[in-house]
Amino acid sequence: MLQKSGLHMPALGDRMVNITVVNGGASASETHTVHNNLVYTSGYLQNHLASLDKKVTPQLTFHRGRRPVFNVYLHWLYHRTILTIAELCLLNGHKDTRSEAEIAYHDFEDLVLCWGFGHMLQDDRFKDMVMSAIVGRVKHGSDQAQLVQSLTPQNVKTIYEVTSPESPLRAFLADAVVQFAVPEQVQYFGKNHPIEFISTVLVKYSQALSQAKAASDGQVKKVAFLNDTAFPDECVFHEHTKTNRPCWRRALWA
Repeated sequence: MLQKSGLHMPALGDRMVNITVVNGGASASETHTVHNNLVYTSGYLQNHLASLDKKVTPQLTFHRGRRPVFNVYLHWLYHRTILTIAELCLLNGHKDTRSEAEIAYHDFEDLVLCWGFGHMLQDDRFKDMVMSAIVGRVKHGSDQAQLVQSLTPQNVKTIYEVTSPESPLRAFLADAVVQFAVPEQVQYFGKNHPIEFISTVLVKYSQALSQAKAASDGQVKKVAFLNDTAFPDECVFHEHTKTNRPCWRRALWA
């Protein structure tokens, strides 16, 4: 069994696994060779590796993956940093000619889809670091509106298909809409998004407005994020709180 201190990257070893991600037809597939010792955080990958012949290099295939999103996961496996697809392109020397607003929009979209991919992989550590990346961008950046815009019907449907009602990502996205969406965006949410998402947003709006009115003279100009003027600690949105494991900020490689 691989022993991990949680503070340092484990020894890579010499055993490998081939992971193929298929987008549509076979012509749109991509295969990566990954060290076995690095996939220990993924319950899905570990379970499949245990059932394969250990005498040959195992082969795993994702038929519902997105190659760019898997590239984010692949970078994370080796570096324990979350980079969006745009950031990975810059890292590889590719120039991005899009506007800052367009990049911010797609960055949030990438991160939301990465969380869903991590959920499919049963990789709570990856999901927690993705949530930290999302919270950090909202907390310290000026692109909150781009997060709301990235919540297209298809993206929200994808998240709701792979998450439970208690999912921290569901809660975070609904809270973000309450805090940052303008009226025109809220009307847009009522057309094609999952009814569960709309219901949660409306309930949170009602609660926030009621509390804000009770604390003021009845004239509310802005509701507070999560009923507080400050952002909560990001661990509120982490999976490790359910399993009593340390946050990635304390044990990066745990």
